[in-house]
Amino acid sequence: MKKKVSKRTSPKKEVKRTRVKREVKPKASIIKGIILNYRLGPFTQHNKELLTRVLRIQNESEASKYIGRKVVWRSTGGKKIVGKIVGIHGKNGVMRVRFRIGLPGQAIGTNVDII
Repeated sequence: MKKKVSKRTSPKKEVKRTRVKREVKPKASIIKGIILNYRLGPFTQHNKELLTRVLRIQNESEASKYIGRKVVWRSTGGKKIVGKIVGIHGKNGVMRVRFRIGLPGQAIGTNVDII
């Protein structure tokens, strides 16, 4: 069998490629918060969900803007536990944070970073 040779052979054109500069997004500001307590029911304590407060947030509408942000708690040994703001608690700007694993009791009253 004979190989087919294409009749359309054109020289390759050199295309000059330019890089597109992308805008650099500013890094997310880290906000400090305080862990208040576990989320409590009448007979249960939810170790994965904690109530946190940010001092500059005073009402429900300001707190609702932070839903979906990540929260990082650092132990004294350097271990990081990551959580997520899932909702608000009440009308005074307290937020519910669900962590991947439950936090120890020593975490109550300590600081968290909201990213």
